[in-house]
Amino acid sequence: MARTVFARNIESSIGLPVKSFEVLPSPGLEEIDFQARLKTGSLLAWTAQDREARPLVNGFAGAGPGVEVAFEGFRGGVNRPGGLSALMRQMQFRVPARRPPFEAILDRVAFCLNRVDRAEHLFDENAIRGSGFEPPPVAGAPKIEAEHGLVALRYFTMVQGLTGTFDIWKITVGVDKDYAVTIDREEVGR
Repeated sequence: MARTVFARNIESSIGLPVKSFEVLPSPGLEEIDFQARLKTGSLLAWTAQDREARPLVNGFAGAGPGVEVAFEGFRGGVNRPGGLSALMRQMQFRVPARRPPFEAILDRVAFCLNRVDRAEHLFDENAIRGSGFEPPPVAGAPKIEAEHGLVALRYFTMVQGLTGTFDIWKITVGVDKDYAVTIDREEVGR
């Protein structure tokens, strides 16, 4: 049921016809596939991929009463905030004593937000140095900060360019008291 919920919400939020993609993991593998480790409360991790096996959208969906969905571009509905709100609420992101370990939060948010069309992945200083480049000084360790009523996760990603260099992006995910989520992407270096 959660797979169907995820697929229908991709269709209604992003406009991709359900018949144009498939949702992974395959039936029966939801609890043992590599994405199973991302399960958060009632939310299972899903990937929609096109017929050529290219990932299109990563996100979360649950099944049953009070179904929740989370992916970038999710529109939500009446009394259902969109985007990543359900995921951040399930993780109790705004409550330091209750939220999961930092790495678990980062893994789940990056799963949803890393732009699969660009092969974006988390910033890795060693990968940049191993390619013969110095990482930009602005790229620091990921962190959670509270400011102006928001609790924000800040982290960096990288995308390899055509010349072997890397474009570095700062991702800020802000969560307000009602768990409405804002996402800001800023290119910060090469």
